[in-house]
Amino acid sequence: MVAKKSKKKSKKDEKVPAWLAVCIWAGLGMTVVAGLVFGAVTAWRHIKQKPYFAVDASELTFGQLAPCIKKEAMQETLRYQLSGLPSPMSIFDRDLARRVAQQLESSPWVLEVSRITRRLPNKLGADITFRRPAAMVEYSGSRYLIDTEGYWLPHKLYKTPSDWDEDRLPVLTDSTLHSPPPVGNRWGGPRLAAGAQLVEFLQSKGALERLEIESIDVTAVGGESSAGMVLNLASGTEVWWGSARCAAEVPGLEARPHEPSDDTKLENLCEVPDEYPGFQGLNRVDLRVSNKVFLLEEQTRRTADAAS
Repeated sequence: MVAKKSKKKSKKDEKVPAWLAVCIWAGLGMTVVAGLVFGAVTAWRHIKQKPYFAVDASELTFGQLAPCIKKEAMQETLRYQLSGLPSPMSIFDRDLARRVAQQLESSPWVLEVSRITRRLPNKLGADITFRRPAAMVEYSGSRYLIDTEGYWLPHKLYKTPSDWDEDRLPVLTDSTLHSPPPVGNRWGGPRLAAGAQLVEFLQSKGALERLEIESIDVTAVGGESSAGMVLNLASGTEVWWGSARCAAEVPGLEARPHEPSDDTKLENLCEVPDEYPGFQGLNRVDLRVSNKVFLLEEQTRRTADAAS
């Protein structure tokens, strides 16, 4: 008889189950990927910390600035403002744009920062809306630029807008002012802000070319007197404007809905010279009552003064 050969397979001939092979290869792949990710993260952290990518505030640049802003002086001021940021900061820091915008918006000359742009390796660009001159205030023999919110705009950073005709631009006066303008705060409460907005309104309507307004007294704005703003003309005539609708949003002012609109007041005022050329012979023009303009002639005033 012939003995049967054993059909037992050796260990070398045994195959690894497919599922186990997949698990092994997947594990190896994950290990390799994890190693690569760890290496990349470590390398990235190392790169971010290099001085080459440290933000340089002295390289801050802006978009187009209004001609009334002195660019070099404003850049220097805001670069100094950024010196308050933690140092060093990498151009790659995730929170960089927000922190830079907040720091810039803390400047009294900045209204809004709409965008911060990173420029490799270490520079920043900023799109900024700045405060802009709206009027001139006369105080203690000097003149000061202010914006529509009543904030002082110093001459070292701003210049008189080129489209202003200073010979025709009325100055704002306020007899209750007792100190020069503060930095970073509204000057004169709501009074100067309201006056600045009225000046802007009159400029936008071309009224400064037609009316010789030397000054606008805002002393009575928001007070007990109902005179409100008083326009002083070159003829010596006082124009009692009252409140201004254009300044209705100024904090601290109450609206007077019974008064005519600013457009109606201006239209009525411009009709007065038809009867009184150059406003000669008039002591006062009162525009505060709807559908009426009250005129006080100089002769009437002299008679009243003599009688008293």
